[in-house]
Amino acid sequence: MLLTDDLKKNIVSWLIASLLVVAFILPMYFLTKWSWSNIMLVPAALYLGYIGLRWVARSGMFDLFSYQFVNLFSSFRKGSPKKYADAYEYKMHMKENRESKPMVVLPWLIIGLICLILCVIFSFFPGMGR
Repeated sequence: MLLTDDLKKNIVSWLIASLLVVAFILPMYFLTKWSWSNIMLVPAALYLGYIGLRWVARSGMFDLFSYQFVNLFSSFRKGSPKKYADAYEYKMHMKENRESKPMVVLPWLIIGLICLILCVIFSFFPGMGR
């Protein structure tokens, strides 16, 4: 079995998403007096918020701002021509890039939903774990 680039991205994303949750939960449990519900709410909100913002950004909502930054930085270089003729050309170029490189969503979404479900469960049973 060969490891393709997409499979490598998925494996790395799963590892990072899993390790970040563990790296957050353990110190919060042992160093604070937070309940399990509060501890699980933070990574759930961060992961699901991250997925939402990535989805909005990949839909092309911020292409105009990115185009302005590209033009701003190219204007500081002496004798540098504009990389893109107009904002529409930049938007089409970015759309092609987004279609050729899919976003890795599944690890962040699944772990975020698991944390959210655990947050709700622990909120109904506040005596669990503490």
